[in-house]
Parts: sequence; C-alpha cells; structure tokens
Amino acid sequence: MNRIIVFEHERMSVWCYPPRGLIHHEMHKPTAGDTFRNALRAGLTAMREYKATRWLSDDHLHIALAPEDEVWAQDVWFPQSKAAGWKHWAVIQPKSAVGELSSSRFRKWYASRGINARLFTDVDEAHRWLDEQR
Repeated sequence: MNRIIVFEHERMSVWCYPPRGLIHHEMHKPTAGDTFRNALRAGLTAMREYKATRWLSDDHLHIALAPEDEVWAQDVWFPQSKAAGWKHWAVIQPKSAVGELSSSRFRKWYASRGINARLFTDVDEAHRWLDEQR
C-alpha cells in the first residue's frame, strides 16, 4: 500500500494512504499530552492535504485518554477534522476493559455528531470496512 509517515514517535505513529483517502494512527503505548495532540494534528494536516475522509484508530495497546486530552479532542480537534471532511471512523478497541468502555463511549459521542463510526478487534477487517465507505 502507498503509505506516507506523517508522525512517528515511540508511543504513537500516524500514516496517510493518499489514494485511499485514509489516515491511520496506532498507539504503541498509552499516550497523552503533547505526543497525543501532535499526532492528531499531524493526521489532521494530512487529512486536509490529501482530502482524506476516513480515519483508522488502532488503539489496541492504549488504555484511556487523560480527561484534558479528551476535552481537547472533542472541543478543538474534532470540529477541525469534521470541517476538513472526516466522515468515517474505524476504531480498534483497546485490550483493557477500561479502554473498551472508553472507546465505546467515544464512538457513540462522535457518531452522534455525524461520524460513521464502528468498533473492531481486527485491523484488516477495519481496513476493509473503511474501503467500503465512500
């Protein structure tokens, strides 16, 4: 697949697949603060540049967002990403029970604001689903 690295850190990576209009992030460890925010900002920049409308969040190694990061994501990042064209979101659920509850809550919140969001346990299945969303 034609993939561009847009953010790389030991805790989190973000890639863009321009021909597919897809942004993909993977949390390698629990992530918070500047690393989390800079990763999402980089993804947003790529979303704008490549006119991506789909986002895959691979959070299987994450636990839960810090409350201040959750507020930032909802109040600052989300309005900008929606304005940039974000429409479809696949989330690979965290393995932890706390993380599962958190990702389920986020999916519902974003879905209530117009994002076509779905939870997955398999990255390949999430990619296939996103490719079907046009």
